[in-house]
Amino acid sequence: MSRRYYSLRWNEKNAHGQCYGCNIGDQGRQYVHSKHIDETHGEGTADNLLKRSKDSRKYTNEELIQLIIYYKTKADDMQNKHC
Repeated sequence: MSRRYYSLRWNEKNAHGQCYGCNIGDQGRQYVHSKHIDETHGEGTADNLLKRSKDSRKYTNEELIQLIIYYKTKADDMQNKHC
């Protein structure tokens, strides 16, 4: 689901890299990508993400700060494992 869906913006099951051609040129190849999500995270995950994308979600400033800290730490850990 697009990052415009705030309720899923930081959902790790919804975060997958794509090349520019697929992501921009082919509008994310959503059907093919949903099949990949189901293969990776289990059957029905893509449908679940679609349903959850309709949820209204507002994050507090504190929640956003905690997300920033969490993902900075996670990125640092990943960087350290590859160096």
